[in-house]
Amino acid sequence: SLKTWRLHDKAAGAGVIYDITVHNGDLLRFYLDGNPIRIAAIAATSGAGPKHIEDSVMSVWEFPGDILVQCHDSFVVGYGPRGVEIHGSEGSILGIDVMSQAPGGRVILRTKDGDREIPLDLKVAYERGISDFIAAIQDKGKPSSSGDDGVWSLKLAKAVAEAAATGRTISIEQA
Repeated sequence: SLKTWRLHDKAAGAGVIYDITVHNGDLLRFYLDGNPIRIAAIAATSGAGPKHIEDSVMSVWEFPGDILVQCHDSFVVGYGPRGVEIHGSEGSILGIDVMSQAPGGRVILRTKDGDREIPLDLKVAYERGISDFIAAIQDKGKPSSSGDDGVWSLKLAKAVAEAAATGRTISIEQA
């Protein structure tokens, strides 16, 4: 399968955590404007790939203010939704099939008044990053993400990997 090529040689990728879960850190830090303080995780090889390369991981991230996030990342769930959900006391935001490189999906705001679809300006996932980078090198703006953002992405993926490997909840150093 095209989606599982990374599972046949560890050198081709790094398993689902470093290939996909790493992006959870980017998204969550952006949405929540902060860093998680603890992460717990379980990873598995549930597909036909070698047993030393994880293809699925579930993780729970705790952010300041008692905010809990659950994540599921997998190379072997071919037909599941690729989305994000945010739930609060006044309602929920459902991003349905929005977590893809191709433009598409829907966003629904669900409150006591019912569901309302939020109009989207559909673009290729990389368009904003590239345009922000071009603006930065022309001294007309700044990149979408910084070097610190990249360090945090790796730091959080490493915490997920450690939590999955050890069965422990990993505390995240904030400095």
